[in-house]
Amino acid sequence: MSETASSSAEIDDWLARPRHRISLSELSQSLDVAELRLFVETTDIGVEDHLLLNALRGALGDQLLTVASMASRAGASCTWQPPCALDLLYRSRQIGNSGLSVPTPFVLELERTGEGLCIIVRLFGLSVDWMPGVADACTRMLQQPIHPRGHGEVEFHLDRRVVTEAVFPMPDDVDQFSGVVLELVTPLDYRAKAGKVINPVSILTGLLNRVTGMARWQGLDVVADVQALKSQAVALSCDMNAIEPMTYRRWSGRQARWIEGNAIRGTIAFQGELDTWADVIAVGALLHAGRRASAGYGRYRPAFVY
Repeated sequence: MSETASSSAEIDDWLARPRHRISLSELSQSLDVAELRLFVETTDIGVEDHLLLNALRGALGDQLLTVASMASRAGASCTWQPPCALDLLYRSRQIGNSGLSVPTPFVLELERTGEGLCIIVRLFGLSVDWMPGVADACTRMLQQPIHPRGHGEVEFHLDRRVVTEAVFPMPDDVDQFSGVVLELVTPLDYRAKAGKVINPVSILTGLLNRVTGMARWQGLDVVADVQALKSQAVALSCDMNAIEPMTYRRWSGRQARWIEGNAIRGTIAFQGELDTWADVIAVGALLHAGRRASAGYGRYRPAFVY
């Protein structure tokens, strides 16, 4: 861990005042990423299973809670040095007094592997240093059945490994591609009322905010002409004919009740001058888009068109 961020308060300061400035094109080479891959024996679970993903996020939090500081268990800032993993991954943080939230530095994914399933826990920036504790918590989590609400019991037999080389899905030629198709692997929660038509530009601008916010976990301030990027996004043609609105339910263990959310699923196609958005889209593929990204929502696969 960096000597400049050894306590929870220092991490808050690290996020509020990044130490280095970089361009968008440098971010994919600058952001530390580590993945915990948990290989489990099961054949009847799909990668889009957001009920299971939501249950896994809650179960991981429960395991981290058992070894957290008293302050973190009470919902306050951790007093340990370094802070516990619960404080780092689950406590909501803002950028100084700006009122802007910093994304939590992890996401969950499911991936098919032959006849089994791979549960991916991906950490970003400073949180990579907490991987050993997160890996142990995940192992304890999967040594007992998971009981997602609205889902049958899931029992795992697992193997695990840690991967520290992230592959961002960049286009083969940044100067030559003319469009991109985003396949939504999991529902994208877009913070809108049911029935409201989503503005496709807001998907890109929201993704830009998430990408630049996550860079702060690396102590990086991403320098970008936001207005120029937004103008370029507005000028794009967008095909959302393959998008389907949906309402989903997730169980909140903390509130002990079902919570409804609005999302979309399907594919979105953007066409036009996208060169300056290539890095945002590529990095965002590992970070996910929209709300509840850490629980696996908003995962997408980009296919660049030439």
